[in-house]
Amino acid sequence: MTVGGSFEYQEFVSGSETFEVRVIPGTALTQGRPFVMWDDIKDVFPLASRLQCGRRIISFMVDENGNRLLPLRIEYQPESVIQVILSRASSLQNPDDFPSPPPSTRSAHSASVSKHGSYIAAFTLEPAEENDRSPRDSLLSTWSISDEAKNRYRSSVYLYENFMQSIQLGRTNLASMYQDDFREQFYTLEGEMSRNQALQQQMMEMQQSMLELQQQAIDKLTAIQTRVQAILVQSYALLEYPIPRLFIILPKHGGQWDSVNILHNEFRVHFLCECGEHTKSIQGTKIPHHIHLAKHEGYDIDDPEEFFKYYGSYLLTLLHMIKYGVAVAGFTVPALTPSEPEDDKFSTRNRPYTFESGVDMAMEFLECMSSKGMFEQLPLAPGIIPNFASPRPSFQYSHEISINGGGSTISHPTSPQISREIALPSRFSMVESEFSFNDRASSIHSNDIPYSRNSMHSQEPLLPNGPALQFSQGNAAYARLSPQLLRELGLLSNTDLQQLGLYLKIMDPNQLLGDLYRYMTRDGTARWICEDHYREAYGVMAIKELTQVISVNDGKYHEHLGRVEVALSSSTIANLFYKLMERGKLIQDLKVTLKWDVSMSDVKALRDAISRSDIACLDLTCKPSTSTSDYLNRNKRADPLWEIIMKTRLQSFLLSDYPGFFSKVTVPIRTNNLRVLRVSERINWKKEGPRVTGLIGSSPRLKELRLSCLDMEDAFTAIKKVNLHESCSLEQLVIDGFESNKLVARFENGVPVTFDLIINNTTSRFLKEIECFRSLHLRLDLLLRVELDPHFLMNILSRNPKLVKLAIQCQAQEFLWWLTIVKSAMAEEGSCSLTSLRLYGGKNQLYIPDLQDENTVDLQLMTINMPREASEALLKLYGTKLSKLRIEGEVLKQYFEVALHVEKLALRAVDIKSSSLSADMLYDLRLILRRCQSTLKTMSIVLDVRWDGSERSNDLADFVSEFGTEWIKISINETDAPLWKRALSQRGFAMSPKILHIIPTYVKPKTPNLVEVQAFEN
Repeated sequence: MTVGGSFEYQEFVSGSETFEVRVIPGTALTQGRPFVMWDDIKDVFPLASRLQCGRRIISFMVDENGNRLLPLRIEYQPESVIQVILSRASSLQNPDDFPSPPPSTRSAHSASVSKHGSYIAAFTLEPAEENDRSPRDSLLSTWSISDEAKNRYRSSVYLYENFMQSIQLGRTNLASMYQDDFREQFYTLEGEMSRNQALQQQMMEMQQSMLELQQQAIDKLTAIQTRVQAILVQSYALLEYPIPRLFIILPKHGGQWDSVNILHNEFRVHFLCECGEHTKSIQGTKIPHHIHLAKHEGYDIDDPEEFFKYYGSYLLTLLHMIKYGVAVAGFTVPALTPSEPEDDKFSTRNRPYTFESGVDMAMEFLECMSSKGMFEQLPLAPGIIPNFASPRPSFQYSHEISINGGGSTISHPTSPQISREIALPSRFSMVESEFSFNDRASSIHSNDIPYSRNSMHSQEPLLPNGPALQFSQGNAAYARLSPQLLRELGLLSNTDLQQLGLYLKIMDPNQLLGDLYRYMTRDGTARWICEDHYREAYGVMAIKELTQVISVNDGKYHEHLGRVEVALSSSTIANLFYKLMERGKLIQDLKVTLKWDVSMSDVKALRDAISRSDIACLDLTCKPSTSTSDYLNRNKRADPLWEIIMKTRLQSFLLSDYPGFFSKVTVPIRTNNLRVLRVSERINWKKEGPRVTGLIGSSPRLKELRLSCLDMEDAFTAIKKVNLHESCSLEQLVIDGFESNKLVARFENGVPVTFDLIINNTTSRFLKEIECFRSLHLRLDLLLRVELDPHFLMNILSRNPKLVKLAIQCQAQEFLWWLTIVKSAMAEEGSCSLTSLRLYGGKNQLYIPDLQDENTVDLQLMTINMPREASEALLKLYGTKLSKLRIEGEVLKQYFEVALHVEKLALRAVDIKSSSLSADMLYDLRLILRRCQSTLKTMSIVLDVRWDGSERSNDLADFVSEFGTEWIKISINETDAPLWKRALSQRGFAMSPKILHIIPTYVKPKTPNLVEVQAFEN
């Protein structure tokens, strides 16, 4: 090594010749390591083929993927003399003909994957043929410029071509390095460009192409990052978050990647840990807190075509997030860097590829599906950002992209039809590299070069800092978006999450997806995190203590869900449990039964514990104390329960067995976070209704309300009216009425859209006014024999075209009559959607799940008490569909006649009363049961015939013995049991005690005399 002036030089030797080449200071591409250009060496020795230092071959410098940096270069070797080995090829005299590595022409689909997962092709050192040269490179022979300028231009061509390829393949970090080196070459050639118009034109064309492709990449990645951020800032309440929301796909373990038939490849679903700022312990942390792959082997996909059709766009967005990185809303995802499998921070066991290459494969697969139009969901259109300032969703447009490029704001014109308005954070970008050109002094004036470096250095980074969606109403604004609009924004609704499990082949019966734990942040948002972050967030000791207390009280602790079910027997035990609940804050969902009559102080203790914990869902069962000490508090005993709602982060409250919740209260109603409220107390609507409607109006997030009320119609009318207000968001209302009457109403934007009704009052306003029944259950009082006008039923069917299910309680002899009426109504109303009909009374039922398919009919006759004509007509029509039958009386002879003359029977259960069977019926029944043995599931018999050794008794004993293993219950009178047991045993059938039921002998009680009655009354 020698030093001349302020420069360092590398010493080389070839034969007897020694020379020195200037060392170039390190750049971002070489990670700061100084180097010597291969072209500078070949300027002296054109036939140079390799370099050695002693017996060691000097390799060219490579990037983090193991690919050679272009232009080729070697690392500076201080204090060493490097030997130049010449090739045996003929000498090339003309410097213009110096060969160069040919540019890669491979596409993203044909490029071979290196061991680091890179798609950038390797470059050869061997001389290239003339026809392999770049068209731009071939122009050198026509220019009158210096040899150094030619080499600089040639290097610029290589950098340009590899930049273009890297951008197209998504290798943005590598493209950044190529553009950085191109910039250096551009500055170096400024002097030559001022004197050579052709050189200037070529350099400016390359620069312009790079900037255009750069802008395309910006547009694409801005849209991607917009979707990523929309996903990450979207929050789900605990009740809306049944399974983890962040998941990606990766190739199946051990599978071979088919690059020709991309869609033939198989994948597994992997969930991600949602750790971030919210999981960091205040005592400090020893583990990273960025989104990462869950420690789980993943799940095979059931029905992949439908799965990718529904979730493909969402998956592609999350894969982009993993590949390029993002930081938003307390989440950080580092940009993906190449790694070996053993060093892969995302790796799982037995994966034969690096995580980076797996992500690339999955993205290639999904992009192929997207290009074929196989996704149902629409990706978020670039430039459309939701504006949540208005009550209903709308969109705002602008004609500029505003990008913060390291302290300065640059605006770029966009299409007037679709544009973006993006506010960017200042810290993180999709990749950790800058593509902006720094200001540098130059002797070239703008008049000399029309498109000079002044325009280059003002360009923003290739991948700008991530756009942050500005939501004026916060995450709660998503509550008003329809599932379709959520999908168009690249988001999933809670319904989408609930359906995800249907597509996964889950072997775990507990369905703990990804072995993740549900965690609630300080703002009440649910996240799913891995065990390591869960243990760090809560502490191992706190988890152990809570588990012990729950176990002692025979409770259940679902640790992955943060759910506890426990029954506490005293206030002392309850206070101990409360302390642990407050200290660890491990519980988000608590179902607790207080087994003693609770005083007001007991309820206050519960209130205080809830307020100091992270409880989001509370299911409470308790009874108030009636002791004298609580007498003065009787009219405000529910105050602590209301304070739990108003002063905590409670999202769901279920209250059972506690009277006076709406009546014994004095605290004012305040705005709260409730999403679900269910109260079992039966309320008086006239007195307590205003309290209910006031609560609904102060609960902007309330989705489900369940009440018990005698005045169902008045309650519904009042609740429907208040729910029309913009501040209300009730989606489901359940009102339990008198005698099992029940109304379920579902709302959209405050308007009821479907109803399910169970009613026994045919004069109800519901039957006259509602026109959107989904299911209707008419419970006609069998004792009062309420008659329903057929025209009234037909009118209901005609007014409710969306009615799907209809059930009518009636007597068995009326089954065919009602069936005829319903079918007539359906024939008149062609748009009727009714598919299911259930007619029932007592234990009899005629159920038709599909009215268009007679094969679906199911008839059950377990209490036959009808006129002979009605039973014969019913059995003649549907006897072969009889699945459950109680054989009692001569009325079933009709069934026997039908059953003996058909090929197939549907009988699954029989209950036989032996005293009702004649000899002929017993013979026929034996034949029928023999034919039904493949379908019969349950058989029971009552032997209420005395054993007397007669022919009838013997025939009956033979019958019972023949089907001995099929019986599930044999009932015998207490006095006759020994004789029947012996008779059956003689026939080889020993009854198991499990199926034998002894009927006690009835003893008529004596009539008490007058003295005894008077003594009882006293």
